[in-house]
Amino acid sequence: MVGDFSDEAFDDDEGSAGCLLCVGFVVTLLVSGCFTIREARYWIFGRTATATVTRVQPPKPNDDSDGVFEIRYSFVDSSSNASREEGDSVEASWGPPPQEISVRYLAGRAGCSRIAGKESHWAVWTFAITALCGLAGLGYVYVQAKRALSPHRPRGVPLRSRSRRRWISG
Repeated sequence: MVGDFSDEAFDDDEGSAGCLLCVGFVVTLLVSGCFTIREARYWIFGRTATATVTRVQPPKPNDDSDGVFEIRYSFVDSSSNASREEGDSVEASWGPPPQEISVRYLAGRAGCSRIAGKESHWAVWTFAITALCGLAGLGYVYVQAKRALSPHRPRGVPLRSRSRRRWISG
């Protein structure tokens, strides 16, 4: 037979594992970056308002969790002084919501609000750690490339100092 297609032959290929690791790294960086941009928009442009709860759908527990409260609320957008009615969901562990809740919203953008306290810190930390690891990896590659491309000099031999030439005698 021409080629060996056994499992042992594929297990010896370490290049595909490195390639999959790089692809996973890039996907993690992109996905967490998108969530981080969303969080940054709320941090920079977000406003806080007091909203009135208009409807609460009770949680339906399942095998994995206690369920979620589906909450509809209305508040006044300070940029247009128009009333907005939007919704969000929180875990049942938060308990039933009070009649008035605090919400974070992006002014003038319908559908861009959430109950205050529902930040996604895991995405920001994942992005920060992945970005720092990427920078460290690029630094390592840079140092290794610089070493590989520098002229060969045996260890312990000092650099030759060039004698200064005087272009103007005097």
